[in-house]
Amino acid sequence: MPGDRRWPRAFLLDTVERFRLDREIRRFIEHPEDETPAKDADVQRYLQQVGLQLIWPTSRVLQLFEAGAANRVEYPQDSAEDLPRISVSEAQLMAGDLWISVLNHLDDEQIREWLGGDYASAADRLLALRRKAGEALARRRNEVFDICYQFRQQSGDPRVRQVRRFFADLPTSMVRELIARADEDELRQLSTAQAAPPRMLRDALWYRQQLRLNRAYEGLYLASAAGEDSDVLVLHTLETLPCWPGCMRIEVRQDSPAGALLDSIGLEQAELQRVLVRADGRYRVYNGLGRSLGEAVDMVTALRAALPKSVRRTLDMPLEADASVLRALLVDHTPLPRVQLLAALGMTAVSPPVAAMAGLSLPSSARGLPSSR
Repeated sequence: MPGDRRWPRAFLLDTVERFRLDREIRRFIEHPEDETPAKDADVQRYLQQVGLQLIWPTSRVLQLFEAGAANRVEYPQDSAEDLPRISVSEAQLMAGDLWISVLNHLDDEQIREWLGGDYASAADRLLALRRKAGEALARRRNEVFDICYQFRQQSGDPRVRQVRRFFADLPTSMVRELIARADEDELRQLSTAQAAPPRMLRDALWYRQQLRLNRAYEGLYLASAAGEDSDVLVLHTLETLPCWPGCMRIEVRQDSPAGALLDSIGLEQAELQRVLVRADGRYRVYNGLGRSLGEAVDMVTALRAALPKSVRRTLDMPLEADASVLRALLVDHTPLPRVQLLAALGMTAVSPPVAAMAGLSLPSSARGLPSSR
């Protein structure tokens, strides 16, 4: 994202926070041997807790005490009273010792049954637990990212909570900008009225729209943030690559090759036809004759499977190149301009708030986003 002279600071703060969070989660999942203390202890504690829940055996119960002994959480929930229980105190949770505490409660046979091996030392057992939990977290990475992000958006500022009654989906940085531009009457209305002040509502609608575009661009760089809007961006950016052939059409359809048309690029009568079928968050790829070309977990991988050799040559892609090469082409190319992305998403542009944009100018796309590579 462009610097402060081109874009309201709230967007920059939010994007940087999301990139840092993604980096923290990736390090936790992909490098279980790394014992460097996390920069965000709250996120590390959350990842430990969720990772443990995902792999916890049903033969015993994990008890976590939070905010005092009266607040007890059990996993699995509603377990039989006669099952053995392992208790972890609030102090152990806050110290980041959840996994160590759990392992200390288990004997060698129980650890072997749970983690699937014999381990010579406590360090080896902890590493095995980190790896197993990391694999479970990786399978739900997008969900984990979203929950961690929402956790970090919590605020004790009463004014932020008042604004959130009307705009719960806006990040804290943007809520604070709305508050900073509000006058005394508007601030008073926030605490007493059942509707947001009209000017704040207009501003918030613009923030929401630009935030949606930002999220789409983030998906080019962050796998954790990729969603359906990012898929639209990827597909339509592909069409703008140099040497993209006019003889190819790609359709995105829902649930089956004959399902509802969700999106497309290329002419209907194009010589080369491909269909990407979206179902349950995944894609199935078909050629123009209805023959399956494979499955993919994301849009970029699906497009890589859809591109015939002739098109890959045209794009100067090695024939055996994987999806990461195509993603690099898309990232290094100028992404689809915001005005074109708005149209591809079927959105009508909302006028920006004058106060927010005084002396600033809109970026055309996502140039300047921090790299996660």
